[in-house]
Amino acid sequence: MVACLFLAGFTAAPIVMMPTLSYAQTTGGIGQTVANGLTSGQTPAQLATSLAGQGGASLQQWTSILTNLQTSGATPSAITGLVNGVLGENIPPALATTLSIVPQLGNINSITDLTNLLNTPDIRNALNGLGDVGQIAGSLQSILDIAQNPANLLNPANITQLAQTITNLFPDLATALGGLTGVADALTSVGGLLGGITGGTSLTEPLSGQDPVNRTYTAAGCNCQSCHTHIPNHYSAVRSHTQVEFQRHRSWIVNTFWLQNVLPALQLMAEQLTAVGIAQIQMVGAMLDAKHQLETQRIFQQMMAQAHKDYQPSEGMCTFGTTVRSLAGSERRSNLAQSAFAQRMNQRQVLNGDVLSTEGLDSDRRSRLQHFIANYCDQADNANGLGRLCRTAVPNPARRNIDVDYTRNIESRLTLDIDFMGPGAGTASEDEQDVFALAANLFANKIASAAEPENLAAQDGRIRLSNVEKYMDLRSIFAKRSVAQNSFAAITSQRAAGAPESAPYTKAVLRELGIEDTEEINQLLGENPSYFAQMEVLTKKLYQNPTFYTELYDKPVNVERKGAAMQAIGLMQDRDLYNSLLRSEVVLSVLLETMLQREQDKVINEGPKRNPAAGAR
Repeated sequence: MVACLFLAGFTAAPIVMMPTLSYAQTTGGIGQTVANGLTSGQTPAQLATSLAGQGGASLQQWTSILTNLQTSGATPSAITGLVNGVLGENIPPALATTLSIVPQLGNINSITDLTNLLNTPDIRNALNGLGDVGQIAGSLQSILDIAQNPANLLNPANITQLAQTITNLFPDLATALGGLTGVADALTSVGGLLGGITGGTSLTEPLSGQDPVNRTYTAAGCNCQSCHTHIPNHYSAVRSHTQVEFQRHRSWIVNTFWLQNVLPALQLMAEQLTAVGIAQIQMVGAMLDAKHQLETQRIFQQMMAQAHKDYQPSEGMCTFGTTVRSLAGSERRSNLAQSAFAQRMNQRQVLNGDVLSTEGLDSDRRSRLQHFIANYCDQADNANGLGRLCRTAVPNPARRNIDVDYTRNIESRLTLDIDFMGPGAGTASEDEQDVFALAANLFANKIASAAEPENLAAQDGRIRLSNVEKYMDLRSIFAKRSVAQNSFAAITSQRAAGAPESAPYTKAVLRELGIEDTEEINQLLGENPSYFAQMEVLTKKLYQNPTFYTELYDKPVNVERKGAAMQAIGLMQDRDLYNSLLRSEVVLSVLLETMLQREQDKVINEGPKRNPAAGAR
């Protein structure tokens, strides 16, 4: 069959062939069963149901294929080949549908009919639509298996005509086989099909009858038979002479050419090359030793230079280290001051026995008024009407009205003279007095009066519940007020005097910024800069110095060190911001609770009305 020709042609071509069924394989199996069913009267629909989903074809496609085969008069062998070709996925379902329409499929008896079949637009388009050359070849082989009569290829003209048709219709396939000649050689390369012609037979060689050496050609289906040639009478003499000559040639190659000439020469050459190679290796080894020694010395020198470069800290890095000195101590003093301010404001409201408000509202007012007249009174206030109240001017004009001026008292100053740990902690400084006075004006300007002891409990210890409940409500107000007082205490205590160790270095930063007067520096930063003042220098003033930016043109390691120090300072800032947010959150929570107080009281008061039994209990 022509399928055998194409198989032989593609064996030599660099194309990946799809698995195909030969003509002998397509004459049995499921295809044979379907062919027998169609010829015995079974309906295509019944047979298609058993084939649905196999070979990539749907039930509708199988029904269409089998119906067309039954009506087109295809031979049983053609039906078997087509069905098995689809089941083996050699023929796509769409191409099989087109082939099933061909009249008398399997009875094509001329090369012209076969050429016309391949030239059918539907078949040509279906094959070209496969795209892959191997798929086209496999499908084309199956078509020829089903439709072609191999006897038509005994004529070289028919081979040429079929090769020309395949070349025109499938140029990609022809290119893969080597053009028209390659296709023709593929069609003539199987000896069994043309009765003994071997692969590669030219189209100009006679293909019928007997040639001058009495070769006989036969064709029996796809079962190729060997060519039978009559051996001439002088064959034995020729064979004997050839054998003797080959033996003589072998003896000359082994003994004369190899053992006597080439092998000794190669041995001498190997010996000389070995000696020369060893001498060369010694020289190369010495060169490599020197190379590695020099490279090692260079690496040591580079590492030494890099170490000298990396371990020389810059002046700017030292500025960070000295300015941040004793920052933790200053923060500890700030925390102590915050606790002291909060405790003092709380004791004043609860009328603690150790403070000036121990006698109640009157005691608090008289002591505050006396302190106001002595330190804060401005005779020009009240439309110049405080002259009688403040008969003499205050000794320090800078303290006038500072008890009501938050900006001048706290906000505009980096450090306050507040120190509860130093040697003079027992005596209140002017700044401490000013902060206490400001706090009294801001929170609980009018404190609650003292409750008489007999109103809270009888002589025998029995509690007067109604009066005690009012006193507890009063303490609730004190607690809510303490939340706001805590924020004031935290802001103020950050400006408390810090540890003295870092004072000279912190003030040196301001001198580099151009402030030469020591008194002015002390006025800005304080005698012992506070935690707030140190953070101000570390996070702001330090970067206002042009020297900081010029020192960035420094060793990369020093620049990385500065970056690490700045990140650490940033973390401290984040922590301060976090604490501030916590205080704000607490204040907002208390404010929300206070705003909901009325609604809570309303629910509590209406509870007995909604549930009288609960109220009775």
